[in-house]
Amino acid sequence: MKTIENKLTLPESALNRLYDCTGTQSDDTKGFLLFYINSFGQPAVTSKSSTMTVEMALSKIVEVFVNSQGSDNPLK
Repeated sequence: MKTIENKLTLPESALNRLYDCTGTQSDDTKGFLLFYINSFGQPAVTSKSSTMTVEMALSKIVEVFVNSQGSDNPLK
């Protein structure tokens, strides 16, 4: 699991449960990228992915979302 912050403030069990709810029955399609405000009031991000391909897809969808801010439907 990749974490970009000083201290992980979310329970590991919650992150594992979130991971288990992603993807399909196949283990090679699981993953998430979670942006949140931690308990110190700071922006934080954590991610977990089964493969590098899933990680790249998650990164791309963030790029699409950020670049389309201001449009009516950012994910179309």
